[in-house]
Amino acid sequence: MKRTLVAFKPFASRALGMAGSRNMLRFNLVQGQRAFATSQGPDQVVDEQKERLTPPPAKPRPDTDIPSKILEASLPFVRTYGWSTGSIAKGAQALGYLPVTHGLFPNGGLDLVDYFMEDARLKTLPDCSLSTTEKVRKACITRLQHTMPYAESWPEAAAILAEPWNAPVAMRHLSSLVDDIWYLAGDKSFDFNWYTKRFLLSGVYTSTEMYMTKDHSPDFTNTLEFLDRRLEDISMLASFGFQTARGILNSRGIRI
Repeated sequence: MKRTLVAFKPFASRALGMAGSRNMLRFNLVQGQRAFATSQGPDQVVDEQKERLTPPPAKPRPDTDIPSKILEASLPFVRTYGWSTGSIAKGAQALGYLPVTHGLFPNGGLDLVDYFMEDARLKTLPDCSLSTTEKVRKACITRLQHTMPYAESWPEAAAILAEPWNAPVAMRHLSSLVDDIWYLAGDKSFDFNWYTKRFLLSGVYTSTEMYMTKDHSPDFTNTLEFLDRRLEDISMLASFGFQTARGILNSRGIRI
């Protein structure tokens, strides 16, 4: 059993993102300011930023990935049992495993949220024929559509991510998501705009996701309209400095 648990440990300890967005944004801002404030040459700064670019989403997990199979099978039970070990136990049972198999996931509900967010991110692929703005919008909508079936229970997932000890998980997923969206949208900037674009999109996405949890309009039309308004904001603010952009977004109720 010990050997089995060790095999699953890397999976259970992967990181996610959303609730810790504010800390992640501040951390990245400090890193960006240091890069531009120090005596580093421009080539070195560009190299460091290139290293931070996220490649396109990876291929889906292989069919032999048993932990992923169990967690995938657990998702239909979230509406009844929430983001919990109860859902994982039901998912394992649906695949013919003993309910106690949920013990392979020591982080319980966090492992289930982790799997869902990573899987949804890997499926966010905008149409290459669209303009940059349209690609960003399409990618955001595609990602939101994965969460829509769980909108009512998503505040529970957000609460799990909001725990201080889960902050690294939350920050990593949000950072990876906005990196992927800008990468797939064709963004190749290597100046301070690289940071600004990600700060702005992080605030827009997280605020839209939270808005969605309270939206009862048909097909979440109000959420999509909210997203469009926020994307118009960042299009207008793209050329602004970060502090100015943050101030304007804060006045719109988006805290970053």
